[in-house]
Amino acid sequence: MKFFLIIYGLFVLIVSTLLVICPKPELFVLLNGAYSDFGNQVFPYITHLGGGFLSLIVVIVFVFMQYRLAIIATASFLLTGLIIQLLKHTVFSDCTRPVKFLEGIDIVHTVPGVDMHMYNSFPSGHSATAFSLFFMLSLALSGKKPVLGIVFFVLALLGSYSRIYLGQHFPEDVLAGSVTGVVITYLCYKLIDKLLKDKDWATQALFKKGKAHE
Repeated sequence: MKFFLIIYGLFVLIVSTLLVICPKPELFVLLNGAYSDFGNQVFPYITHLGGGFLSLIVVIVFVFMQYRLAIIATASFLLTGLIIQLLKHTVFSDCTRPVKFLEGIDIVHTVPGVDMHMYNSFPSGHSATAFSLFFMLSLALSGKKPVLGIVFFVLALLGSYSRIYLGQHFPEDVLAGSVTGVVITYLCYKLIDKLLKDKDWATQALFKKGKAHE
């Protein structure tokens, strides 16, 4: 977890600084414009790192590892998704996507075959899901292998950057989504872990008995 949070803190600092220095369209165009044939092939798949299907798979895997982890992950993913959707459709419902925001200016790189959205840009749901998912994996698995925290951060970053590459979100959408995912997941982990600390069944898993919670 420590390595993930250290790198993530640097990421937030760098992106926040860039957002202050660079106007909204310019920073997006800079990042969105760094495309290639290879990127056009892989990023439509990489973007699924922030999809709900992968989160479901992780929850199922956790059921076979430890019920506590499965409960924390489920709460984190559901609460993150709920908050993101509430923000998208209420507080920031007037925020348009890059294609709509820059309508009439042919500068947004898009990938053929990718369905482009026009509205509800802020914050990025895929980025929130990606960072919630991989931060949860870091919390659960990187204790014995700290390098996993770095690997999980890179995967979360790729999933989030794919939203800019595909022309679906602005950098601030991605940053806000990532912060939402990390904060909600951390709070769920701390709160639920405390509530389940003395519950023997929480350290058990499907088809195997648990051990005392450390």
